[in-house]
Amino acid sequence: LWCIYELASWIHLEKSNICFVPVSLTALAATMAFGLYLYYAFAAACQALTGTIPTLVSILSGMATCLLITYSTQGHVHELGILPSQVSTLSVQTARCYCCDNNHVHPLSGETMPCDRRLVYLALEGWHSKCQEMPSTFEAPQRSHLDFFDKQIRSRISDFSWRGGYKLSYSHALVVASPSLWFYVSQAAYLKS
Repeated sequence: LWCIYELASWIHLEKSNICFVPVSLTALAATMAFGLYLYYAFAAACQALTGTIPTLVSILSGMATCLLITYSTQGHVHELGILPSQVSTLSVQTARCYCCDNNHVHPLSGETMPCDRRLVYLALEGWHSKCQEMPSTFEAPQRSHLDFFDKQIRSRISDFSWRGGYKLSYSHALVVASPSLWFYVSQAAYLKS
C-alpha cells in the first residue's frame, strides 16, 4: 500500500524521473559478480600450475559460472515477463498493508493500530477530487477517486515499464565487472615480475 502511495505522491507532484529497478536485479548482479570472482580465482590459481587437472578445473569453473549466471538470469527475466500482468491488475483498493493484515491489532503488544489504508485513501481523495480529468458523475462517490487513481497509475506505469525497459547503470556494470578488473590487474602485476 505504501509503495502505491509513494507512486501517487510522485504523480501528484508531477515528477517525471521515476526509476523502477527490479528487486531481482540486485541478486542477479551479486550472483554475476560472485560467479566471475570464483572463475577468475580458479583461473589465477590454475595458471601457476601446468597439466590437465588445472586446465580441467579452469574449464569446469567457467562452466559452473555460466550455469550460475544463466540460472539467476532466468529468475530475473521471469519477473520482467510477469510485470505487464501485475501492472494491469494493480489497484490501491486491493493492495495489502500491515495494519489490515493484522486486523488492526499489533501482533506483539495487542494494542489497536490505526488504519494506514484510511490515511492513504484520504490523501488520494484530496489529490484527485480536484483533478480536471476526473469525471463529475460517479456510481459510487466514496470510491470514485480510488477507481480514477487505479486507472491513472496503471496507464502511467505501463507506459513507463515498456518504454525502453531497464538499462543497466554504469555503477551496476562496474560492480559486476570488478572481478574481471582485479584478475587483469593481477595478471599485469604478474607480467611485470
